[in-house]
Amino acid sequence: GTNWSATRLLLLLVLLLDAHAQPDIGQDNIIPNRQHGVAVGERGHVYSTHNGGFAWVRQRLMNRREVDLSSVFVFDDNSAVAAGGDCGGLYGGTTCGIYYREAGFATIEEHEWEKARLDVDGALGNNLRRLSFVSFCSHSLGFVVGEQGSILRSTNGGLNWGAAPSGTLEALQTIHCSGVELVLVAGSSGIILRSVDQGTTWTLPSSLPDPSSHIVALLMQNSRFGFAVGDR
Repeated sequence: GTNWSATRLLLLLVLLLDAHAQPDIGQDNIIPNRQHGVAVGERGHVYSTHNGGFAWVRQRLMNRREVDLSSVFVFDDNSAVAAGGDCGGLYGGTTCGIYYREAGFATIEEHEWEKARLDVDGALGNNLRRLSFVSFCSHSLGFVVGEQGSILRSTNGGLNWGAAPSGTLEALQTIHCSGVELVLVAGSSGIILRSVDQGTTWTLPSSLPDPSSHIVALLMQNSRFGFAVGDR
């Protein structure tokens, strides 16, 4: 992840849900095994399945229906963390958030996901805008990225979050973990940031892809070789 070069790839994304049948759902979904999964989308829609997608139960965000969720991560024990919405510089408002579901509630209809606590002050908090993507490198270490270079970090499985200064104001769209030893985030203007200290500090690689590209996905085969894909 130290050096990157540009290439042209065709990216095909297949979602589990039928976007035509459920226009509010399908922003993001993840199936951690062959039976359990979560789908999230606009206006706080959350659906959970325990039978491989044949049946879904509706769940909801605690006291919040305005949040347009864009990403979700599900752990092996079926606890989950979802993120999305535009904070407008105020995480305590009603239009954005990071929400979590504890293990044991995957099949409960109308179960409320709780809003995680975020400790962000000053300029970092004022710059907090749209949250784009959530991912975990281990059961404890996780990240949420978004606009204005926002990187949020959790070390307790998503219950509490703090800010990790990224050094950029580019919109960040995706995260990839190679264990906890190497973490990459990427987004607009071909930006790729890397961390080798579990997300405490972030640096630019020595070379970057085409700055006109918008990176939407990362994959590292190992600590040396990987791919970044996007538009243009």
